[in-house]
Amino acid sequence: MSLTDVERSICSHVSEPDELLSRLRTLVEIPSPSRDKEGVDAMVDGLEPFFTDLGFKTGVVVTGTEGRHLVARLFGQGPRILLIGHTDTVHPKDGGFSGLVVSDDDPDRARGPGAADMKGGIVVILSALEALARAERLAGRSITVLLTGDEEIGSTTSREILEGESSEADLTLVFECGRPTEDGGSTFVTARRGMGRMELVTKGAAAHTGWGGGASAILDLAHKVVALHALNDEGRNVSVNVGLIRGGTAANTVPPKRR
Repeated sequence: MSLTDVERSICSHVSEPDELLSRLRTLVEIPSPSRDKEGVDAMVDGLEPFFTDLGFKTGVVVTGTEGRHLVARLFGQGPRILLIGHTDTVHPKDGGFSGLVVSDDDPDRARGPGAADMKGGIVVILSALEALARAERLAGRSITVLLTGDEEIGSTTSREILEGESSEADLTLVFECGRPTEDGGSTFVTARRGMGRMELVTKGAAAHTGWGGGASAILDLAHKVVALHALNDEGRNVSVNVGLIRGGTAANTVPPKRR
């Protein structure tokens, strides 16, 4: 499908790749794991001026637990458009995976915490709005941008905001990344699977190791972990992951409890 003259004009105002990469680097180099309030708030502080410069009215939602959510509104006529993203990532600040790296061997691929999911998506939002402004196609539009800070932990404090904003929008676009295709393109994400979390606690009986007594809660849990991972089924879009375990009391003690 060919582009219209208006669309070609807008595309001509999209920033050069080096500028987009620089913007992505700036965002990726702000560590913002979901539970790191300081990092998520730093993302909000860095992004808010961009929207105000484009004429948006901005505000933040203080959660009282994790980082703030950013809401930017452009008041105008026509369909109400909602653009959604999130500022938090899954990688811990001290996990050894930090910064943006572009390999000389593969210059089309950039790696870093949140580079794709979804600081890359935020760059797309920013660049699209900037291109519209440069093409004089932004003023007078009715656009809300909502960037939440807890998406990676289930949107525990932002769910009601998301539901409220989307219920009033004529069009909602979420800027999560798609998947590369064989022809060099990318898929569009039109749906996401649901998610559930559970905590499993196993109880055993403590004893000194080497005497044959006690019942290991860790051993029991290990069998359950194997069984849980066996539930993964790509054909049914079912994925199960045991992501965190803890327990036990000492290296030479049969562990009485594990979760």
